[in-house]
Amino acid sequence: MRVKYIRVSTPEQNLVRQESNLKSYADVCSGSIAFIERDEAKKLLRDIDNGLVTEVEVHSIDRLGRNTLDIMQTIQMLTDENINVISTKEGLQTIVDGKENPVAKMMI
Repeated sequence: MRVKYIRVSTPEQNLVRQESNLKSYADVCSGSIAFIERDEAKKLLRDIDNGLVTEVEVHSIDRLGRNTLDIMQTIQMLTDENINVISTKEGLQTIVDGKENPVAKMMI
């Protein structure tokens, strides 16, 4: 199942720009908080472990975090679990035809 991960930094920010018809996990927190430490991200990872999720869509890569290393580790962790990370703004998919996408890896 394809799901959407949404993150905004403050409650005052609007989630509408990132919303879709997909099941969503929305965190309201600073991007400096590691992905694996966020409440909704933990639920997403639990659903991945339970085999409920095959693809994670984000509006843009920076929704995964502010720290480049954390973003890269998060994407690699998901890719290692055979989860396709799709960034609509950048037009990237980390897995294509069942294989890691080398172009996306290079760009990220």
